[in-house]
Amino acid sequence: LGDYPRAIRYYEQSLEADRNHLGEDHPSIAKRRDQLDHAWESIEAYHDAIQYFEAVLDSDLKTYKTNHPSIARDQNDLGIAWESLGEYHKAIEYFEQAQINSLLVVLGKLKKSYSIPTANFIGHGDIAPTRKNDPNWRFPWKQLADKGFGLWYDDKRDSVPENFNHIIGLRIVGYDIKDTTAAIVAFKRHFLQDTTKGMSPYGREILFNLQKKYF
Repeated sequence: LGDYPRAIRYYEQSLEADRNHLGEDHPSIAKRRDQLDHAWESIEAYHDAIQYFEAVLDSDLKTYKTNHPSIARDQNDLGIAWESLGEYHKAIEYFEQAQINSLLVVLGKLKKSYSIPTANFIGHGDIAPTRKNDPNWRFPWKQLADKGFGLWYDDKRDSVPENFNHIIGLRIVGYDIKDTTAAIVAFKRHFLQDTTKGMSPYGREILFNLQKKYF
């Protein structure tokens, strides 16, 4: 009927009853808060809505893993609310989190369904360095690798031998080295968030660590 103030009163009563009966961390509490946040949002009371959206996110983070559809939904809801207030930087932050968490959900399903090896989660720019440059250097490859999607280097690394050949190293870790300049750029974009040409000493260190760690 569109009587949101009355709906909010009943939602709050229901929330309080469930908190008393089930406890603060029960999944049903998040559902009750979710009803409240959307009700407040419907009357454009975004600050009130955000308080409940944040509470729902905190509750779902306790209940589910980070890469769960509910977490992505909560983050997207917060992004919409902040956008409605004109707080675009905060909105973007939540939208980006929601996108990555949604991606992690999809990757997890693909990895399980098709038994995809960890090393096979790579970008267009890695498999075809002369033709593709995506994802760009801002893509959070480390975050994906931490979840089991792709390779990453160690924080503590051995020194690089003087005779280490980084071109051969690139081939060993999977890059097409027909165009060595393109292969180096692709490697640095993925692992160093760097798009400059030429292999740097730091790049050699990372490449040597990857080769030693995985191959």
